[in-house]
Amino acid sequence: MGEAAKREVGKANKQVPDMSCWQAGNSGSYSWHVSPDGTIIQYGISAAGNIGTPNIVTLPIAFPAANFRVIASYDNARSGVTSMISFAATITANDKFNFMCSQIQGGNAAYGYWMAIGR
Repeated sequence: MGEAAKREVGKANKQVPDMSCWQAGNSGSYSWHVSPDGTIIQYGISAAGNIGTPNIVTLPIAFPAANFRVIASYDNARSGVTSMISFAATITANDKFNFMCSQIQGGNAAYGYWMAIGR
């Protein structure tokens, strides 16, 4: 049966995690997951401000430290913008980042999907 059959269920070292060790939730257009090893994944969709006037995104749950990473991608369908836009994210606290885009066309906000990952 292997080594796993001899282990206790739980989150401690050398224990086998069960489904209660995973946490998840959502807050409006943001969602989050926490794995048993402490890895936090949060994702959502937000409007981005122009470079110099970023939109501040407040995460649903704070990371233990401000050393997480943010990945962003374009959402052309919601923004109504037809050209390619690049995004940037600058981490400002363990629960916030500045979300910026390269351009806004015709007064329409540019929306982008983002994912923040850390421990």
